[in-house]
Amino acid sequence: MTKQEHREIGAALKEIRKCTMALSCRIPSVYGTSSKVGKQSDKVYYGIESLINLLDRQFGVDCAGEYETGIYYLESIAQQLIEQTHVQ
Repeated sequence: MTKQEHREIGAALKEIRKCTMALSCRIPSVYGTSSKVGKQSDKVYYGIESLINLLDRQFGVDCAGEYETGIYYLESIAQQLIEQTHVQ
């Protein structure tokens, strides 16, 4: 993939991650962490996290020699803390 394609996918996955993070907190709090739906919501969240991690690594392969922060992960820890505060 090109750098631009990675950027587009990264932007979509950041939004998906926000939603799955919120759901993985909300659903188990209602149904319990050991319920089927609670466990499945965690699987979805960690599945997205795994995909983001793999694509971040793949960016290094696809665009060797180029470095850009923030494609798949937030650009700073401060911004990440702000995002987490809004989710909770």
